[in-house]
Amino acid sequence: MAGNDSLLMFSILLLLGATLVWAGLVVVFFRRMRERDPELYRELGRPGLSVEGRSGATLELVGFLLRRKYAASADSGLRRLGDLMRVFFIGYLVALAAGFAVFIPDW
Repeated sequence: MAGNDSLLMFSILLLLGATLVWAGLVVVFFRRMRERDPELYRELGRPGLSVEGRSGATLELVGFLLRRKYAASADSGLRRLGDLMRVFFIGYLVALAAGFAVFIPDW
């Protein structure tokens, strides 16, 4: 059982690290969009780190990424970053689902 506990701790730390990386990507994405494509930034609702009562802001960003709305940008760096974030988010969800599938039955 100790090996399973170690794997669980590793998985938790990995997902925590991935969450921190995601937060960094969001900051860079918003900054780059605000500076390089203000029209697209306005379309997303001028997001920021502080959602200021906008509980749906995170879902709006995820929808924006999954629908590839960032692909309309003339900035190739923003498009690449959007693609990276989209793949990262999907990978995060797969890892989270796999973690639940592995560890929940043991409880």
